[in-house]
Amino acid sequence: MHPTKNTRILTFLTLISLVGVVLCSLLSFHFYEIRNGSAGFHSLCNLGKTLNCDVIAASAHAELAFGFPLSSFAAGYFIAVTLITLIARGTFWRRDSLRALF
Repeated sequence: MHPTKNTRILTFLTLISLVGVVLCSLLSFHFYEIRNGSAGFHSLCNLGKTLNCDVIAASAHAELAFGFPLSSFAAGYFIAVTLITLIARGTFWRRDSLRALF
């Protein structure tokens, strides 16, 4: 049986959201390493004084509320998108799941 267009789109959205979860988790881990002073390396995106991810992670702009990194909230969003796309694979929930997703 050939996958339909909707199935391919849902698979693509699931993969993209899983990549988002991984990247946001890595950013949250880097945030806590910078804040605790245990980061023994420099980020790959440190390109001098104009673009320095370590400075941004140490600033107040990296946290949203109560000391939690902004990337942890983004990881929660991507986890929710992943769950919705997995639920949408069932034909009974597809329409409602896609409405919630978009």
